[in-house]
Amino acid sequence: MMKNKFLLRLTLPFLGFVASPIHAQEQASTIEAPASFVAQESSSRIEGVLFEKGTKKPLADINVFVLPAKLKATTDASGKFVIEKVPAGEFNFIVNATGYLKLEKRETLASGVTLKRTLYLERASYQGLETTVVGKVAKRDESVRTMKTEEFLTLPGSGGDPVKAVQNLPGVARTGFSSQVIIQGSAPRDTSYALDEHNVPLVFHFGGLTSIITPEAVDAVDYLAAGYGPEFGLAMGGIVGLRTKDPATDRQKGFVFMDTTKAGGLIEGPIDETSSYLVTGRYSYLGLVLAAALKDNPRFDLTVAPSFADLTAIYKRKINDRDTFRILAIGSRDELKFLFKEPLREEPSIRGNFSNETIFYRVIPQWTRSFDDSKKGRLSLGMGQNILKVDAGENFFDLQSIVVSQRGEYEWKPREDWTSYLGVDNQYIRSTVNLRLPTPTGGGGIGNPISSGSTTDLSITRDDFLIGPYWRNTIKGKDSKWTLMPSLRIDYINFTKEILPQPRFAARYDHDDSLFYKAAGGLYFQPPEFQESSPEFGNPDVKSPHSWHYTVGAEKDLRAGSTDGWVVSSNLFYRQFEKLVVASSRTITRDGSTVPERFTNEGRGRAFGAEFMIKYDAKRWSGWLAYTVSRSLRTEPGQAEYVYAYDQTHNINLVGSYDLPRNWKLSGRVRYVTGNPNTPVIGGTFDSDNDTYVPQRGPFFSERLEPFFQVDFRADKKWVYDTWILWGYLDIQNVTNQQNPEGIRYAYDYSQRRTVTGLPILPTIGVRGEF
Repeated sequence: MMKNKFLLRLTLPFLGFVASPIHAQEQASTIEAPASFVAQESSSRIEGVLFEKGTKKPLADINVFVLPAKLKATTDASGKFVIEKVPAGEFNFIVNATGYLKLEKRETLASGVTLKRTLYLERASYQGLETTVVGKVAKRDESVRTMKTEEFLTLPGSGGDPVKAVQNLPGVARTGFSSQVIIQGSAPRDTSYALDEHNVPLVFHFGGLTSIITPEAVDAVDYLAAGYGPEFGLAMGGIVGLRTKDPATDRQKGFVFMDTTKAGGLIEGPIDETSSYLVTGRYSYLGLVLAAALKDNPRFDLTVAPSFADLTAIYKRKINDRDTFRILAIGSRDELKFLFKEPLREEPSIRGNFSNETIFYRVIPQWTRSFDDSKKGRLSLGMGQNILKVDAGENFFDLQSIVVSQRGEYEWKPREDWTSYLGVDNQYIRSTVNLRLPTPTGGGGIGNPISSGSTTDLSITRDDFLIGPYWRNTIKGKDSKWTLMPSLRIDYINFTKEILPQPRFAARYDHDDSLFYKAAGGLYFQPPEFQESSPEFGNPDVKSPHSWHYTVGAEKDLRAGSTDGWVVSSNLFYRQFEKLVVASSRTITRDGSTVPERFTNEGRGRAFGAEFMIKYDAKRWSGWLAYTVSRSLRTEPGQAEYVYAYDQTHNINLVGSYDLPRNWKLSGRVRYVTGNPNTPVIGGTFDSDNDTYVPQRGPFFSERLEPFFQVDFRADKKWVYDTWILWGYLDIQNVTNQQNPEGIRYAYDYSQRRTVTGLPILPTIGVRGEF
């Protein structure tokens, strides 16, 4: 310090030379600046980016502190931050944000440098999924129950499947080992399935084990029951619709997974500032397990193990501020083949090869336009093919259909209190069928042996046109508590030559912010099945059956503006079915010839019941109790009114989950369902011409199987690393190994019977890596 003062006094007389650049440079090497200037020259700069740990999601509007210098920066939309004039030496990064664990990271900063760092902020819990928070949106259709991805993905008993999760909702009957959904006492065939609002032939793979699309590619699944709106038709029961998600636009991300039945993956992200993509696929190797389990079975060999595969791709582009283009492509394939080593004693005609192959694909381009704040337009087209092939010994069925569907809707506001929707829902189906099948005979759900009937050979091509314009209106005054929703749908069906007007109406009364009442009703037609209306195989004179829907309900939100608490809802429904297509053994005169009638519109039915649902959400707890009590009845010629095959008096589902520390989640489900009705067989009559026995039936569906009871359990654990997440899960269905009855199997001569039970305890272990 003394040396510095001496040099300063020595140079003062010569300050006049400072103006010279040469002398300035010489002086700079001689004079030492004041302490404050030293601090400024020795300070450094920090450039960083803040991501969410594991997901690499950029975190915006988060404060990043540098201590002890008491400096702060706020991250931008891409997570970046810059801190200037940081003193050299040791310091701490401090980040403390709501919903995240506090980040403290110690660093050392050299003098006069720019330090670049990437920080990862860990969420308090990773058991929830990434979601975008939006405002509460009023539902257009009050009959709809919607489950989002974060609800169904970890639901016990469903394996994370969106459609299987719907089976836990009120009004949905248990189906067992089936790929169908049964709604409020209707028949399985009365439910229609949609993907991005376009009809698809199925939503489940083989046996109902999983749906046709990777669950993470689904934004939501909609369940439409009694009183649903005019946008959909041709289904007396209801609709199950899958809505695919929009691809991520913020970053590239995805996952790969493997469990005991299947493997697959998903990748999505932006292509540029206006477009994004998603690609996902799965392949099942469940059949390899079954093949090993059945290799010593003396009855049959699996020559090709049952398997499935599906592939989905989505592309979205924002053309301008008003127009958006989106295209979905999906393909699904199921296959099963095996060889009977010896004839089945109860069905001597069945021996040799058996195979079942189901394929479908769709390409769905979609365009939306916002004309202004009160006018919007949507247009989409579905193009694809359905293929179903079944070979059973000498019998076979081969169906190939070209399908084109078209939907369009224009939304506008004639007045401030009135929103109107005018749309169309059209389909064209060209079907080619080749088959050799026995003519079905029997009743009460008990069929005669196929060898006891005649065999039909058929090869036809048919063109079906289904045209469905609709008009929906929503009327709600500015200060009114009432919302009125009158609507009309008109369906034209070419092969039955019918024009079918279907009025529908719904209303909602908002008592206050926490309680509302609702009511809906209307008329719903459904075309007869292909085999029922075919001149060669059925009756070309059958018409479309229909049903009237009536429903009233209420919902009370007890959360008082919070996100935690109870929501209670209830609903009553009544359905009247008219002109149902039923089998007929009569002969009639058609075109001057006496022919078998085969089918007639003389069936009737009704279904009614009550549904209750109680939901609870808290910081760590969530769950619901769903209860349905109902009755479904049918009438047909020659039979008194009987309980329908899918009647289930009581259906109870209790679902709950709990988030534990360290990213553990435990969940479970308890399910109780009344046993399905069954038609007893009181004996058998020997048919010497066909060398088989024919059953003698008791009163239709006059007895029931034992009740169904099942407990399911699931455990999820996530290990979070800076740039990826490892997710492990154990899903156990039927924890108690309950031997639940699914049907009755009879001896070849119907002298004895035994109960066929459902799946035993079924554990699924899986791992998944998210990046």
